[in-house]
Amino acid sequence: MNTFYIMSKTDRIFFNFLFGLVLPLFGFEVAVWIAFVSSSPEKTIFTAALLGFSVGLTVSLLVRFILKPDVYKLPIPVLILIYLFYNICILGFFMGVPVFNLAAGALAGYYWVKRISNRNELNNNRRDVHRISIFTSSVTALVCISSALIALLSKSTPEDLRGMFHINSEITRPLLVSLIIIGGIMLVALQYYLTRFIMVKTLKVTGNQSRN
Repeated sequence: MNTFYIMSKTDRIFFNFLFGLVLPLFGFEVAVWIAFVSSSPEKTIFTAALLGFSVGLTVSLLVRFILKPDVYKLPIPVLILIYLFYNICILGFFMGVPVFNLAAGALAGYYWVKRISNRNELNNNRRDVHRISIFTSSVTALVCISSALIALLSKSTPEDLRGMFHINSEITRPLLVSLIIIGGIMLVALQYYLTRFIMVKTLKVTGNQSRN
């Protein structure tokens, strides 16, 4: 069994897992939100979360084994929704810090190369590299705006930053706004070049493996 076949199978299993996890996570978050809004006790919230995750997992497994969708043939609108969903999850999990959303862009770039490779659509790869990089960086811009609003609306943000980075001096409002703007621009640019880098490298490796 050649290396290219093993890698392709591993990629397919990984992306099936990644996409299959969307409904369980969605069920989990909806259940927690409903229980929280209802001012339910902590034990009830935990039970609701477990139930929501279980329902989502059941639906995901039914979709997988009945419809048997090809992970590389999912419609573009579905892929966009999944990408946005994971970005929201990452932003929430890391409490509004958008740095970790860079990983979502890198994965999106890697997935797209595998998708066009499996569909024999490598002819327009230059256009795809630019287009996907623009998309991931645009979503990162939205993530940064959301994160900025959260930071500016929270009165504890300056103190949180001082504790996080061990800053002794006071962080004023103008300084906070400047840090948000500069950091946001840097993250958006980094997301574009990271996605582009991942795609170019994966295209090169994929091309070499297919020739071997």
